[in-house]
Amino acid sequence: MFNVSPNTVYLLKRRFLETGSLKPRQRQSDYPHLITPEGCLYLKSLLSIEVDLTLEALRARYEKAYGIRVSIGTMFNTLKKLNITLKKPFLTPKNMRTKR
Repeated sequence: MFNVSPNTVYLLKRRFLETGSLKPRQRQSDYPHLITPEGCLYLKSLLSIEVDLTLEALRARYEKAYGIRVSIGTMFNTLKKLNITLKKPFLTPKNMRTKR
């Protein structure tokens, strides 16, 4: 009827018998974030001064400032969380015209 595998039914039945509910278990976050809120402010101020920094350059600067080495993925996800993109503005002939 619901198009689920027998294993799914078994797991849901077992969860209901153990917990009395079918709600998903809470995710447990045992690790602290490598880039702290203070580090996020540092990255924002760094990018406001030097807008052309690459992810690799940001990693190196963050490691030098805080002594914590982060991956490119962590740096990318942090910038995404802060709504910072690394895209350069694309200049079209219309944008390049000066007003007279």
